[in-house]
Amino acid sequence: MITFRDIKDHYRFSEPEVETLRHLLPRVEPPVGQITDDFYIF
Repeated sequence: MITFRDIKDHYRFSEPEVETLRHLLPRVEPPVGQITDDFYIF
């Protein structure tokens, strides 16, 4: 299974970028199913 650390290392996210993603999590986690569905339909 790919971990967040694997993704972070692969894309070379900086610590400020990681912190931004952590702050976004509460806003995107509830509708994640709809977000991914919309992404793949587009």
